[in-house]
Amino acid sequence: FLIIFLLMQSNDSQDISKLIDHLFRRDAGRITSILTGIFGIENFDLVEDIVQDTIVKALHQWPYSGIPGNPSGWLLTAARNRAIDLLRQRRVREKYSDQISLMLSSEYSLSGKVNEFFSENEINNGQLRMIFTCCHPDLPGESQVALALKHLCGFSVKEIAKAFLTNEDTITKRLSRAKEKFSIGKVKFEIPTGNELESRLANVLSTIYLLFNEGYNSATSDRLVREELMDEAIWLTGFLLEQKITALPEVHALLSLMLFHYARAPARIDDKGNILLIKEQDRNLWDKKMISKAEEHLNLAAKGNKITEYHLEAGIAYFYTQTDFDKIEWEKILHLYNVLYDMNKSAIVGLNRIIVVAQLEGAKKALAELDKLPGKDELKNYHLYYSTLGELYYLNNQKKEAAESYRKAEQLTTSEAEKKLLMKKISLVKGI
Repeated sequence: FLIIFLLMQSNDSQDISKLIDHLFRRDAGRITSILTGIFGIENFDLVEDIVQDTIVKALHQWPYSGIPGNPSGWLLTAARNRAIDLLRQRRVREKYSDQISLMLSSEYSLSGKVNEFFSENEINNGQLRMIFTCCHPDLPGESQVALALKHLCGFSVKEIAKAFLTNEDTITKRLSRAKEKFSIGKVKFEIPTGNELESRLANVLSTIYLLFNEGYNSATSDRLVREELMDEAIWLTGFLLEQKITALPEVHALLSLMLFHYARAPARIDDKGNILLIKEQDRNLWDKKMISKAEEHLNLAAKGNKITEYHLEAGIAYFYTQTDFDKIEWEKILHLYNVLYDMNKSAIVGLNRIIVVAQLEGAKKALAELDKLPGKDELKNYHLYYSTLGELYYLNNQKKEAAESYRKAEQLTTSEAEKKLLMKKISLVKGI
């Protein structure tokens, strides 16, 4: 805490702001969930105002009074007191009485009823409701991820915009469109039940996986790997596993898949910023404890009666981590890809399967399958399609075609690290 104390003594408010943001990212999500339960999703603007007021209060007081012994407790108390103050104001009573009539029924019991929302059990329930609300199927996919980052993980609009290589106005519009549906009651602040729970959970897991993938292979121009996004995706999945109704095999499978990938992250970039493909990576840099944890969750995922795409992808990732590259069991990986492709005949799954075919049957066979791949036109703006095509051409000794494909891939990607790798491949093909 000495470093924190010294930072808090700084007169630089920007440093203090960054410190609070770093320490209490998830507390903002917890507070948002609690307050939404009190005021209703229809009044989300008010909820955001209270959260902002709470953070501002910390920014004003902590530089002078010091960091409290229990920072999270301080923030929760400040938010609770602000909520009670607002509920006691006449204008709030008049504007929101339909949604909060139960708490307004008695001034004497008001504090007690608000306190109930701040119990540990209700906080968890509130966060679970918020996860399903942010990932509601009536919201566009891009809005779901933005909402999850903003209101579950405490990211700022600026950070979200940077993560997805867009501007703040675009993210603000995405969030505003979602809140419009909140305000008209289109989206409910609730935990689904019965058959709806399964379908809605699939949407939640899809959103979390999108978030993880943006961290693992970022579209940003300055960094390929964004650990903070992967951390949030893993935290959200872990939170789901802590809740009885969502501690399901497919959730274990997703966490296993993400941990297998994350474990390799330290070896994906060399000290000069170059991307290292899996066969080039130093496996001593892989996180062995994380791989072991991934294996544990894969075993837990096997206890269910159904197999999801996450099970199959986690199984594929498992085989990549078990031996040196030249000893990988490609036959088993291809079998899993065959099952996965039967389940999800997307062109991307088909493309990944063909990469394995090349390992087993050679580039010529892989090129023939790629030429016949259903839905191949969907990949015409996908840089990994052209980089894969370039690799297959190169292995098949078609250097001119390889260079052209690598060039096309380089033009399509926005990642500086990937551009650098592709230019290196172009030079290699041309013998420069």
